[in-house]
Amino acid sequence: MLKSRTYEQEVTGYLQDSELAIEYLNVALEEGDLELFWNALQNVAKAKGKSEQLAIQVATIGGQGNQLFFLLKELGLGLKSIDLSQVEAVN
Repeated sequence: MLKSRTYEQEVTGYLQDSELAIEYLNVALEEGDLELFWNALQNVAKAKGKSEQLAIQVATIGGQGNQLFFLLKELGLGLKSIDLSQVEAVN
C-alpha cells in the first residue's frame, strides 16, 4: 500500500529539483502578487534544506523587496529566476 503524503511534503519534493523551483518562482513572479512570491521563496528555501533561519530572513526582506517590485513595475520591468550554477561567471 502506498504511503500518503501531505500536500506540503509533495510540494517540498518537487521544489528540491532546481528546474521546478525556478518555474515555481517565475509563475509566482508572473502573478504579480508579492505575498505569493515571498511565500514561494520561503517554500523553495525550506525544500532546498536551508535552515528555518533563511526562510525567516526571506520573510523579513519582504517589505524591502516590495519597494523593488513597485519600482520595477513603474518602469515596466520584471524579474525572472534562473539557475546561477548554469551561468558563466563574468570577471
